[in-house]
Amino acid sequence: MLAKWRHVKKITGNFEFNDPNALLEKLSLQLGLIWYFDGQAIYIYDASEMRNAVVSLRNVSLNEFNNFLKRSGLYNKNYPLRGDNRKGTFYVSGPPVYVDLVVNAATMMDKQNDGIELGRQKIGVMRLNNTFVGDRTYNLRDQKMVIPGIATAIERLLQGEEQPLGNITSSEPVPAMPAFQRMEKKVKQQIMPVV
Repeated sequence: MLAKWRHVKKITGNFEFNDPNALLEKLSLQLGLIWYFDGQAIYIYDASEMRNAVVSLRNVSLNEFNNFLKRSGLYNKNYPLRGDNRKGTFYVSGPPVYVDLVVNAATMMDKQNDGIELGRQKIGVMRLNNTFVGDRTYNLRDQKMVIPGIATAIERLLQGEEQPLGNITSSEPVPAMPAFQRMEKKVKQQIMPVV
């Protein structure tokens, strides 16, 4: 048993250990204690040490997460997860060790399902702002310029997945970088030493 207050509170009496869970429940109610058993140790806290947290799952449903806790033996019926199965947001309240365990497990499970792995690359879903999906075409000084959209960029990345990195070739020539020397001369001319 692990308890922070073990030197502060004393319990004396004759106890029947035929049903240890019932005894622990009865003592907890009488003394204002909360407890959690993780399969290895019993963690006992004063009721004033109870913690709570709100967790939002993006990739795992609350039912799946509850089932994981039950299968792994970590779930405790005294501290149920309360939330919306459709949104994946839930509230947990209980002993600090239990709340930390639930929050850490939820974070880990949510990260595991964050994307699809294809070979060496991982694809996930993310919100994009200020971008476009399809290609955009512009005319600039009698030249037709095509700016690839996010769909084309992803398609090209996935095409590269099929080939080793050393063998990737492009059908389009890479445009040369513009010369910046003229601009550097103008900038140097504009800077005047301060005396």
